Amino acid sequence: MPWGAPLVVQRQGHKGVSRVRSANYIHRHLITVVTILAGSMVGPVALAADSTHQPADDTSLKDGVLDWTHDTVQAGKQTFTNPRNLKIMGVTAVGSAVLMFTNGDDEIRDIVDDIGLPGGFGDAGFQLGGVGPALLDLGLFAHGKIRDNERSTEAGKVLASALAIDGLTTGAMKIAIGRHRPSDTNSSAEFDPFSFSNRSFPSGHTSWSFTTATVMAEMYDDKPWVKYAGYTTASLIGVARISDDSHWASDVLFGAVKGYLIGKTVTRMHKNHRMENVSIVTDMSRDSNYVGLGFRF
Repeated sequence: MPWGAPLVVQRQGHKGVSRVRSANYIHRHLITVVTILAGSMVGPVALAADSTHQPADDTSLKDGVLDWTHDTVQAGKQTFTNPRNLKIMGVTAVGSAVLMFTNGDDEIRDIVDDIGLPGGFGDAGFQLGGVGPALLDLGLFAHGKIRDNERSTEAGKVLASALAIDGLTTGAMKIAIGRHRPSDTNSSAEFDPFSFSNRSFPSGHTSWSFTTATVMAEMYDDKPWVKYAGYTTASLIGVARISDDSHWASDVLFGAVKGYLIGKTVTRMHKNHRMENVSIVTDMSRDSNYVGLGFRF
């Protein structure tokens, strides 16, 4: 096969209809990987340069990277040790297993097929769910620095941490579980654990999208349209991944819940950390009565 030639996978569909899935995988994945790497790096770099307009020296850059890494690791630990999160993920895992080992995944796949979505819908979901969050993160940092907007900068930091946590844990789960994609098999319960080629569960694009939607909804909770737009887009990306024969419905379900919990936990920890740096100062002496807020940086 020539370098860069489209990879075509043809199989007999679950409804007896021949299906052809064709895409230039080198082109699609190269764009996504490069953008994701760029988006992941802006978190620690921006942290190092924050609170000053002076160029970051080697020491501040190192401190910024270490601080960002420490905060991200702590948020990751909290996400996967929080009892409430574990209960929700456990229930979701059971629901996903039911879809896997019954006809649930196939029936949902039939429904999506019958809708007759446009051929480009799947490709749009692939790019938007992979490149979109990283580009949004870059945009938040750019807006924050250019316009001196602290809110955008903070949102960019939180999103970078959340995406890093989600990307690493989703990748590890994909390899460990080794579920075959619907484009490769007619069985929704076919697994090859610790396989680098079979990585259907969970859906990374869906998880990334719901992580992003949740972070944005929490960081901009005074703007309801951000929440509605974010979750609507994330849901459509999940449907697109099913339509594209890249994922089963159970992959999308678990990815969505996982992304939501990561986004929720990371933003909650960020807000709690900011509140820890606020102290109430009072002076009730005879000559002065006031209440003020003090901030520690």
